[in-house]
Amino acid sequence: MRVTAIQSSRRGRGFTLIELLLAITISAVILAAVNAVLFGALRLRNRTARMLEDAAGRQQALGILKRDLAGLVAPAGETNLAGALVYGGMTGTTDPAGTGMQMFTTTGTTTDYATWGELQKVAYALREPTNNTAAIGRDLWRVVTRNLLPQLNATYEEQLLLTDVDRFELSFFDGYNWRTSWGGTNETVALPRAVRVDLVVAETDPAERSRGTMAKRTLVPFQLIVPILVTPSTNTTDTATDGGQP
Repeated sequence: MRVTAIQSSRRGRGFTLIELLLAITISAVILAAVNAVLFGALRLRNRTARMLEDAAGRQQALGILKRDLAGLVAPAGETNLAGALVYGGMTGTTDPAGTGMQMFTTTGTTTDYATWGELQKVAYALREPTNNTAAIGRDLWRVVTRNLLPQLNATYEEQLLLTDVDRFELSFFDGYNWRTSWGGTNETVALPRAVRVDLVVAETDPAERSRGTMAKRTLVPFQLIVPILVTPSTNTTDTATDGGQP
């Protein structure tokens, strides 16, 4: 009878304070480990998503630039519909129309809502960022003029292609050497044989960028070579004669 009373008293007894503290400590350790794994996976997911987003934007920008260069048209005399290719370096960071570079290309999109044809003038400009305070480079803009007929005030469309651009340069192959500039109507050959694009994008860790530090600034280079299939012989037009008769 006495043994039964002792067993029933043990069944009714609860957990001691030491047992509760031990259980809470073990649970906290397990939750901390799970929390570290989850946050590590979340950071990895965000970093991977940012890398994929940046890569997609760069590939799109390079694709647009490649189409513009591949669609170059030869200069057509004094007409405004097909001017010369001009590049003197990306020096115009303040000119909205892209000082230092212009090309005439056939990449214009013809739609029911667009009153212009495929021929358009395209310029690229590097500008200092105005709204992005966390930027670590300049912005690459594409400036398009679709109305090529003479007018008082030229209208153009702007498109932001890339941010955090450290360097953007073009080189031109004239058949013998690579040149860093192209002079338009002063050239013996109107268009180069190929154009090389050197693009360098600056990167930082997203966590450091949010804190405003630039300690781990990484430069990622890209290079693109586009052959030019349009090869006019000269940049001047010959005047036809009829045997010396006026």
